[in-house]
Order: sequence, then structure tokens, then C-alpha cells
Amino acid sequence: MQYITTAAAALVLCVLLGAVVSAQTPSLEVLFQKAEVDVARADARVQQWSRHAQVSWMVVVVIALLGIITASLQAINFKAKGFVTALIGGLVSGATVYSAATLPADYKTLNSLVLEGTDLVASARDWLDKRATLAADDRVFALNEIATSLRKFDDLDITKRKATAPPAAAPSGTGGLLSLIPVVHAAEPASVPLQCDCSALLQRGSRNGKELIACATAAGATLSDAHTRAVAEASKTLASQLRRRMKSQTTVTADQLVDFVQRFGIEAGSCPGSGKTPQLSVLLSLPERLGYEEAITAFAKRESPARLRVPSIRVIEDGSTGDAGWTFDILVDGRLVTRLPARDYSDRGATRIVNLSGANAIEASVGLPKGNFWLVEIKGQRTKSSDTAIGGAAIGNVGKPVEIAVANPVASNGSFVFTVSFAKP
Repeated sequence: MQYITTAAAALVLCVLLGAVVSAQTPSLEVLFQKAEVDVARADARVQQWSRHAQVSWMVVVVIALLGIITASLQAINFKAKGFVTALIGGLVSGATVYSAATLPADYKTLNSLVLEGTDLVASARDWLDKRATLAADDRVFALNEIATSLRKFDDLDITKRKATAPPAAAPSGTGGLLSLIPVVHAAEPASVPLQCDCSALLQRGSRNGKELIACATAAGATLSDAHTRAVAEASKTLASQLRRRMKSQTTVTADQLVDFVQRFGIEAGSCPGSGKTPQLSVLLSLPERLGYEEAITAFAKRESPARLRVPSIRVIEDGSTGDAGWTFDILVDGRLVTRLPARDYSDRGATRIVNLSGANAIEASVGLPKGNFWLVEIKGQRTKSSDTAIGGAAIGNVGKPVEIAVANPVASNGSFVFTVSFAKP
């Protein structure tokens, strides 16, 4: 009787344990249903990027058309010329602020996200479509492949990485598909995210000797900001390569070499890095046939050299109750020409006007084809917060100062007026 009682108790215990395990471990069909939901969300995110890319492209076209109109107006004399030019400059500034305030990145970045995101979603859907024909073990493998695609998609989504800091511990049971199949995930070495940096990009770069290549990695407040900084650094590296190839070391300036690279160089590849702040590596290439002194000298001679000057900044709102630290990048026709180092700004009393002269003077060499105009963009970033301030204007005259409003969409978070002018060297 004792043995019968023991056996019965063991049987009851086994049944209870089986029920607990069954309740804690979702079936494969449930996991596939969850995967379908996650893939649908990723697809919706790609569609959102696609809409943002279309809007970004429209903004680029509008700014380009306004620039052409401004350049055309310079050849016409009429009574309201100054007002119309100022109005167009305001429209350019408004379009720039709208783009920065509503879009997560520039057109090129968004288009890249759409292409890569579409591939990852398509890969996940392929495994979902195949699940009915797979054996039980293969279905677990398919779930891991879907989870890997979704994890790569999350790594690709730079806006989500910025909004949520990386977790310090392992994900919880509701954190994603991988947490539901921990044993298979732990046993699969391919699930570790591939590192993306200049070493990886250079391995995929030119090996045929017909291109000059350079790579740089930079971080920024946004992916677009990191891209701008990385392109600037890679351009300087390529310019140094061109300098070493030239027989004459004085006919072309360093600024002209960088400008030459940024005009004719090709962005051969780029990829976001991993970290708490947006980081991007950019690979630039330049056809080897353009790397000769004759081509560079011909380009430099067709340029009309000038100097950009920023004599003063007026602080409308510094963005805080006390002094606030800001740094500003100044771009001419999309190219970074100078960067104002971080310093404190105040909107109180006499300190509202910041005169930049002497050791603090801001000047930079620029060059454009004769008869054209300069499109100036100014991008500010708070040093101790995520607040930004952006403004721009089209400038067609040399020697005439122009005021450019640089502001956050919420003026109290940062608003400035830059006085900018161009002068002959």
C-alpha cells in the first residue's frame, strides 16, 4: 500500500510540473504569432521612414529652387529686390528649421534606412512564410533567424536607440522574441551583432587601385550631425592624400583641397556604430583619375576665393535660467567650413551681444563658381542637453552683412541672431 501511495504521489507531482512548464513555455505557434506582430511593427516603421524620406527630398528641392531664384535676382535691378531676397532667405531658413524639427535625419540617411530596413523585414517574412513546411526543430531555427533580423532592425533604428538607453541587464520576458527561446539563442554565435566601423568599411573599399579612399568615424547629437562630422574628417584625410601626390605644394590651399574632395568624392559606404550617442562611420572614395595635380589646379583656378566672417552673435534666449553652453557648426552649401567651440552664452544685459574679434574671430575660407550664391546653414547644439538651434539664409553679395536667425522650434529653448558676411581675401 505504501508503494502504491508513493507512486500515486509521484504521478500527481509529474502532472503538476508538466502543467507549470506548459504554462511557462509558449508554444511555437504562439511564438510565430508574436513574430508576425513584431515584423508588422517593423514594416510600419519602414513605411514611416519612407514618408519622411519623401518629405526630406521635397525640402531639398524647395531649398534648391529658392537658391536658384535668389541667384537669378542678383542679375535684376528692381525696387523691391532687397525685400524679395530677404523673404526668400526667410523661406530657406523656415524650410531648414522645419526639416530639423520634424524629420529624424537627412534624405540620404532616411533612404538608406528604408533600403536596409526593407531587406530585414523581407528576410523575416520569408521565414514566417516557410514555417508551415518546417519540422519542429527547424521551426525553432526559423524563430531565431526572425529574431536576428528583428534585432538588427532595432540596431538600425537610430531614433529608437537614442530614445531608450541600452539595458544594463538581460532583457525581460516581454522584451522581445529572443527572450522566449533563451537556450537556442545562447547557443548560436551568429546572433552577436556585427561590429561596424572604419575597419569593416575599408575591407569593403576599393582594392583595384583606381580609387583613393578614406574613412572616418564621428559622433553627434543626431545621425545627421554625426554624418556631417564624419564626412568632414574623411574629406580632410583624402585631401592630405592629394597633397602628397602633388609636385607643387603652394598652388592650391588646404581649404581648396577639402572643397575639391567634397565636390567630387563619392560616399562609398556608411554604417551606424553602437553606443549611447549616435555614431557613424563614412567611407569616401575619389576616382584616381581626378587625383592628379592638373585636375585639382584647374578646379582651384575656376573658383572665386572668399572668406566667411561672423563678427557678432546676438543672444535672444540662451535656453536656461542661467548661462547656457552652446556649440555651433557653420556650413556653406552643405559643407562644414568652421565650428564655434563650446562656450557659455547669456541673454542678460550687456552680455547679450557677443563680439567675435581678435583671438575669438571666426573666419573661414570658401570658394564657389563665379556668379553663384552661398547657402549658409548654422546648426547649434546645447552642451548639456539635447536642445538644438538651426537657421539658414542664401547670401549673394560680398561685403554686405546679413543677419541669420538661428533658433530652436521652441524659442525659449535657444534663439540667436548671427551676423554673417563674405569678403574677398
